[in-house]
Amino acid sequence: MTILESLSYTHLAVGLIAYSILKPLYGLHVNRKKAIATGLPYVYTAVYEWSMIWLLVKEIAWPILKAIRLGWLVKYSRPSWNFDAKNKIHEDLGDIFCVVSPGGLSIFVGDPDVICEVTKKRTKFPRPVKSFVKVMGYFGPSILSSEHDEWRFHRRVTNKTFTEPNHKVVWFDSLYQASAMRDEWLSGLDNLTSNKEGIIHKMGSDCMKLALHVVTLASFGVQIPWTAQKEAIPAGYEMSFREASEFFLEHIAIMAYCPQWLYKYGPKLAQTAGVAAKNMRRHMMELIQIEDEKLQNGEDGKNLLSAMLQSDDPEAQAKGGSVYDTASVSKTGVRKDFVMGNSAIFLLAGHETSARSLEYALFLFAMHPDVQDEIFEEIDEILEGVGNIYDLKYEEVFPKMVKTNGVLYEATRLFPVTPYIPKSTEDVIDSWFIYKDRRVDIPPESMVALNAIGVHYNEQYWPEPYKFKPSRWYQTQKQESLGISPQDTLQLSGSNTDAARLYRRGTYLGFGEGPRNCPGKRFAQVEIMATFLALFREHRMELVLEPGETHRDAFDRAWAALQRSRMVITLNLFEEIKVKLVPRK
Repeated sequence: MTILESLSYTHLAVGLIAYSILKPLYGLHVNRKKAIATGLPYVYTAVYEWSMIWLLVKEIAWPILKAIRLGWLVKYSRPSWNFDAKNKIHEDLGDIFCVVSPGGLSIFVGDPDVICEVTKKRTKFPRPVKSFVKVMGYFGPSILSSEHDEWRFHRRVTNKTFTEPNHKVVWFDSLYQASAMRDEWLSGLDNLTSNKEGIIHKMGSDCMKLALHVVTLASFGVQIPWTAQKEAIPAGYEMSFREASEFFLEHIAIMAYCPQWLYKYGPKLAQTAGVAAKNMRRHMMELIQIEDEKLQNGEDGKNLLSAMLQSDDPEAQAKGGSVYDTASVSKTGVRKDFVMGNSAIFLLAGHETSARSLEYALFLFAMHPDVQDEIFEEIDEILEGVGNIYDLKYEEVFPKMVKTNGVLYEATRLFPVTPYIPKSTEDVIDSWFIYKDRRVDIPPESMVALNAIGVHYNEQYWPEPYKFKPSRWYQTQKQESLGISPQDTLQLSGSNTDAARLYRRGTYLGFGEGPRNCPGKRFAQVEIMATFLALFREHRMELVLEPGETHRDAFDRAWAALQRSRMVITLNLFEEIKVKLVPRK
């Protein structure tokens, strides 16, 4: 090697090192200037929280950085930092603050009025659809992966699919699945040691199983028995529909964070996820075809798939001179890509979010015997004189479950499935909101996080925010079931009651806020209310005490485990909390 070549390699190495140092410093400088221009308080972090590389490695990198005392570098981008901080971060920095990093600018919002303003300005603060397209775009366009006019079309059509006939399907299958789950718990088949003490060792996975079975029937008309045996794999497939769905939904983070080439050349887990996604898509297309044929024969499956295939919305139709070819259009004239994309979203949202909400609600229920006694009064009143639980009619019973619904609302206040709701400004150059009587302009390409966990733990809106108090919801739930509007509730409840406080828009984000709130809210409520009826008709749930423990000791241990929950796609509990079903006295 000549001296000239040696110098060239040296210059290249020095240049690369200089670039790797100067580029993030320049990014930090640029984003700091943006933060200063907003007039909001700001803090620094060394890594952009939504960086794809960081999302992939943060669970490994954070413990290492913490061990070598460099954790402070990523204080505001470490795993689940905002869930751990609760409202303390807003107490320290204000209701709205910026996080400045080399890779971008993030604005965290904990002010209810600004939250409402941001959610109303859909075109100025769109969802970061690029991320959602990466996760679910494989299945087709959907309500989650669209914005602006396209989103309005998806919302308009999907809203019509969540009908009362479909909710009846959810109600009865939830009763069936929950009853079977209860029987398994009581039989000891769930118990790893088979001592038949009713100890529940896999609450999380059982809640996921129940939610998957319910949403599969409600969405596709496919009923899966609780004790379903391993299915035969159809010719031409590598996985059955249940296997593909379970694996895909369990490993959805791989779809979110990994490049697609990993599905073919990456580790076995990534390759299997790719196979699951491919098989799930093929199975769904086949189910669409089957439902399409049924509709042609005059059969209505009363499921979400059937409802979408019957859409008469002009934008859902693809007839005549459509750009869509014949194979991509159902016999009812509806675009299959639209049906496929939204069906996948129903499966994901109806599975993951319902299951996590149910899991947290059950653990909190077990921790609070006094709350159970209140709920049992309501359940006993509903079940009085009822011999067969399947005789209960959804439309008659659900509106009466005021207190039980309060348990769900309070569980999702303390442990929202999504601790923050992501918005962005993307390339919008006129995004702004009013805060403290002044206009705050948000620069393009900024992430705006509506901090649900922060506002949920703000004692200005929620007295004793760390306390599990379903009773704070009872009056509101009753009024809601009577059709009284939120504005009327404010007048009826008085300004100092919890019921009035909770209807200050923007203080509760458990099911979203504004036009883009959760369209499947009633679906989840019906599923979880039916599950509570089936589980607690004759039983209660208790924490399992370790030797020498009191209930208070077990409570503190369980609460600490809940507080160590972590974000993946949704908030997840990774530690075991042992509970058991026992007969009610």
